[in-house]
Amino acid sequence: ELKAPGSFYLAWAFAGPEGRDVASFQIVANLWAMVGTCLVFGMMARARGLVAASVAGGVYVLQQPWLDSMDANYVIWANTFQVGAIAAVWRGPERQVSARVSDWVLAGVLAGAAALCKRQAGFVMFPLLWFAVAVGRRGDGRLKIWSPGVLGLVGGVALPFAAVVTHYAASGSAGAFLRGYAFNDWGWSYVAAGDGGAAVLVEGVMATTFFLALPLGLIGAAGGRLRGCARCCRRM
Repeated sequence: ELKAPGSFYLAWAFAGPEGRDVASFQIVANLWAMVGTCLVFGMMARARGLVAASVAGGVYVLQQPWLDSMDANYVIWANTFQVGAIAAVWRGPERQVSARVSDWVLAGVLAGAAALCKRQAGFVMFPLLWFAVAVGRRGDGRLKIWSPGVLGLVGGVALPFAAVVTHYAASGSAGAFLRGYAFNDWGWSYVAAGDGGAAVLVEGVMATTFFLALPLGLIGAAGGRLRGCARCCRRM
């Protein structure tokens, strides 16, 4: 199974000259996860107060350890990149987003980095595009499909991918990146080689819940304007 290459670049940067210092790599990864926790806490504190922020930060911390058998892997890296992408453009609870193109470019770079660490992390582009197109619409209510925010976001995503593709191409392996990342034929072969037992089914359900159902549910709840809950949090 060929994993997305982002974490291997990070291992090259933080796991020693040969990428084998796992202890140092995990220390940096856990510090990176703490950055994500701080971002979650800060955004929720701005939106709903310290009590809600403490709950959100606590949930974020508790969900990290059971992501995999290792205590710091590619999912940990992707999570903070995802949270950072949202934080780069979100400005408050009243559907406020940044008007600066540079913030949208930064959000795109972080979203691209997340997707390079974990393919499914590219899902963060959906709420970001929603922010850029619907939430950040003009005063007359028209949707800005090709707004500067959207263009900055797409351009930002392209930057880390362009850097990785350039590196692969310099070694004559651009095709390998396309096959490995976009199509991942090794991954499909890996799945097909399994016995299809109950353990595989359980793992598939857990992965689908975490990477698809949970984010969709959270986004739906956030967009539902649960004013009663918001008032309770503010009173607390």
